[in-house]
Amino acid sequence: VLLGDMVAGSIHVGVRVASEENTIDQLMHVSELLAQAINGLSASVPEIEVYSTYGNHARVVANKKESIHADNMERILPWWLRERVATNSRICVHESPYHEFVKVDVLGEGIVAPHGDLDNIREAGLIIPALFANVGGAPVKYVVMGDKHHQESYERLGVESFIVGSLCGTDNYANDKRLFSKPSQMMMVFDPEEGLECTYNISVKS
Repeated sequence: VLLGDMVAGSIHVGVRVASEENTIDQLMHVSELLAQAINGLSASVPEIEVYSTYGNHARVVANKKESIHADNMERILPWWLRERVATNSRICVHESPYHEFVKVDVLGEGIVAPHGDLDNIREAGLIIPALFANVGGAPVKYVVMGDKHHQESYERLGVESFIVGSLCGTDNYANDKRLFSKPSQMMMVFDPEEGLECTYNISVKS
């Protein structure tokens, strides 16, 4: 599940300047890197399901008060991946019907993954299951989001919510807000009988 902010767009000028690439070049670059990584993984994994939401760094209009949330350049990324891996029968790149949300059912466990810029981890366990109460599939039991540049988990009314660490760790803007965290990603392991068996916070070496 790709949680967004795969590029540093125009919302924070300092971050964009520090990236040394314009947003479109970043988007092309990261799309190809992801395609190569997923294709490489498919040599060892028989079936790969790719889900993607978009972050807030690549919105077309920098001012969020003047922006339409879905007017976001990162929406191109899964479209490109779908075309790029079309000849690999082991990979399926899904298109979410739920706007900025991804809904995945894993062994009967319902997971919803938004980017997280519009969500609060302490309220997500109440609000997101209510939003998806009338959607087919398993009821929401887990919420997974990014955005905040640190790792965190919180349980409320039986719903576990997770903030996943950022792949880049931090940037100038996040550092100024004291939102530092080591670069990491999260792997969730599910068991047919136990549901979510464990989570691994995987450190990423730069």
